[in-house]
Amino acid sequence: MYIKKINLSFWHKGTRKVYEFESFSKIQEPLFSLETVEKFNHIKIDLVPKETLLLESFVLTMKRKVRPSEKVFVNGYQTWTDSREFEADEQLFPLNPLMKPVTNRFRMKYYGDYHFYEYPQEQGTFHSYTYTYFRTDETVELWGSLMDKTGFTIFETNVYTGSFQIAKDCKKLEISEKYEAFELFQKTGDTTKVWEDYFEAMGEERSNAKAVSGWTSWYHHYTKISEEIVLKNLAAFAYEEMPIDLFQIDDGYQKSVGDWTENSKFPNGMKILTDRIHQKGYKAGLWIAPFICEEKSSIRINHPEWICRDEQGKPLSIGYSLDWSGNFYALDFENEDVKNHLRRTFIRILEDWNFDMLKLDFLHAVAIVPPRHKTRGQVMREAMEFLRELAGDKLLLGCGVPLSSAFGLVDYCRIGADVALKWEDALLEKRLRYRERVSTKCSLNSTIGRHQLNGRFFLNDPDVFILRNENNSLSFTEKHSLFVLNQVMGGLLFTSDDIATYDGKTLRLYSSQFPLLEKKNIVVNKEGEIYQITFEIEDKKYFLCANLSDKPYDLPLPEGQKYFAPKKIVSHSLHLFPHQTQIFKVVEGKEVELLGSTGHLFTGADVKKLSIEGQTIDIQRYDKSLKAATIYLSVPIVGDYMVNGQLLAATEQLGRVILEVDFGESEEEA
Repeated sequence: MYIKKINLSFWHKGTRKVYEFESFSKIQEPLFSLETVEKFNHIKIDLVPKETLLLESFVLTMKRKVRPSEKVFVNGYQTWTDSREFEADEQLFPLNPLMKPVTNRFRMKYYGDYHFYEYPQEQGTFHSYTYTYFRTDETVELWGSLMDKTGFTIFETNVYTGSFQIAKDCKKLEISEKYEAFELFQKTGDTTKVWEDYFEAMGEERSNAKAVSGWTSWYHHYTKISEEIVLKNLAAFAYEEMPIDLFQIDDGYQKSVGDWTENSKFPNGMKILTDRIHQKGYKAGLWIAPFICEEKSSIRINHPEWICRDEQGKPLSIGYSLDWSGNFYALDFENEDVKNHLRRTFIRILEDWNFDMLKLDFLHAVAIVPPRHKTRGQVMREAMEFLRELAGDKLLLGCGVPLSSAFGLVDYCRIGADVALKWEDALLEKRLRYRERVSTKCSLNSTIGRHQLNGRFFLNDPDVFILRNENNSLSFTEKHSLFVLNQVMGGLLFTSDDIATYDGKTLRLYSSQFPLLEKKNIVVNKEGEIYQITFEIEDKKYFLCANLSDKPYDLPLPEGQKYFAPKKIVSHSLHLFPHQTQIFKVVEGKEVELLGSTGHLFTGADVKKLSIEGQTIDIQRYDKSLKAATIYLSVPIVGDYMVNGQLLAATEQLGRVILEVDFGESEEEA
């Protein structure tokens, strides 16, 4: 790592001190020293004060030109902040200052980093939290922090000046002992290898959570839920014998946000619901936002001393919700009474009510007002460790959290914005310039952009997919894209739909996700708003293309390569409509080959084993796959074949000799 310059500024006894160094070697000053350990692709820098210092900034500067062919990845501040690869001529915008009446009313600045990070007002300037990378078609140059627990690490890229800076979020931090400021990782190479090396350097245990599917109440019923609604949806999944794993009750069950165990909406109590969910063979999940409370909550009224204060000592409202009683507030994590309140809450929910999973939301709130002796990153990490300790071996889903603070501490983590009931919100995107906006398109960009975290630090929650027609403005094309991309990139696959309202076609599409199978060796190539994605399921290779733009697109395909989807083989080029995703199995050109099937969302993935001996073929399928399905095999000659004891004839079609094998009732009957 070639660091050209080190800048450090702080206050000491009322006097501001500014230092600039061009070398690491033996930095000894009257008020501090720097201790540096440098190894191949790894550097650690500690700041050792000799007296009490109040930090202002700590920045490392390098020269790093961004080539025209490179993309720059931006990891947003927290779960909901847009995170994707950027082109050199793009720009990160702060909240629109002309829209302050709106942004101030809803306290939007506290959802992201707008209240503490100053956005440069120019193209080609990007800042990324915890990690960033520069990508060409061939390689990835990854820069990552290994020390966010002492303060968030911010990677700043200026395309036009060639400046690359690494800054510590440590403003107003008071230190009197050694401060572990930076521990950095850098490596260039193959995407999968680079990410594995970064993960190993991080020292976190690999997530042992399994990919799961399920239902959550929020994106259909929102806060207007009841015991009747929950049980009705539970009955629908049980009736269809859907092999889901989790059944989650979201916001709306509680008396108010903050008063989690005071409940008047569910007259028979919560324990009866977990019992009913368990009886159906599912795990039970519950939503809470542990570090906030709303205006009319008992906590705010009876314990005003639990609320975080602004610099004037007034209770700090960090948001405003029309679904709640208006303003909501952050709880002071440094207050031991707050911690005891959370201890009691977790015991009630996890032990008395017997829930298996907690969805923890609005977690970033705990770090909005850090105390003088801690950074945002330190408070956030300590809070997440505290929640993990309270939960024991129960499942945790983190949401609204700076991701590095959740590494290794949650089983699942939301990695994108809330999905909307439409593709995009022009007001939030163009006029407010709100990076944490509710948006299907924004959610998908982050789902793809952060896919490397999945299965390493936790399993990714890409938020829900929506297939229903009621209370929904997404087109079928948009719903299909959301469904497919979530399945490829996600480890927690939820819907909020009432599946009892599905017609036969929609129910079949929903069921086509089963069984959930691991997607390996995912490689993403992005040009503009067009994504090309390759991945593998077991020994099968797949190619996916997604057009998230508002215009149609003709995508040229690699010369000589063919791709299969039921009833078609494509090559040369592919036409994509706006917001459309298409997925194919790669044709490998073997003499006898499984081309695909109609029994799974990923064509051919339902085939567990294929045995071939001469013209005798045996096919084994996964139990949870669609019962009615057709398997397509490419065979060398026209003629009769014995398949699972049945004599079938191969015919010429699609330019090949293909054997069609039907399982179950016909798809028309299904």
